[in-house]
Amino acid sequence: MMLIPVVSFTKLVIEHYEWEIPKFKSKGTSLYHITEDTYAAFDEKTYNELVRYSLDMDRQAVLGLSMQGRIITLNRGTEVYFVSGKALRYNVVRLEGSHQKLWVSSSVVSLGAFKR
Repeated sequence: MMLIPVVSFTKLVIEHYEWEIPKFKSKGTSLYHITEDTYAAFDEKTYNELVRYSLDMDRQAVLGLSMQGRIITLNRGTEVYFVSGKALRYNVVRLEGSHQKLWVSSSVVSLGAFKR
């Protein structure tokens, strides 16, 4: 299944979500969740390219990033730890048990488990 994150980067729709209290692991570290299938980049430069290609709707360029191993797919519900971020732009997260940082759109990272 090929995912193109065009909607993630261009959709500015406010929807009603019912939020649960976030799960906490050792020493108060909160766990976040990916709210929709999306791509994640391994560095900020690649993330910026991904956004540009997505806004241009250039599927071949996005596929090229994927084939080069510069981006991966994160599925809805994937649990991640917050590392850092720029408000309303992107978050840097990591998967549980991994040291690898991943850049994702801040619109797809939520605190706690969410239900529609």
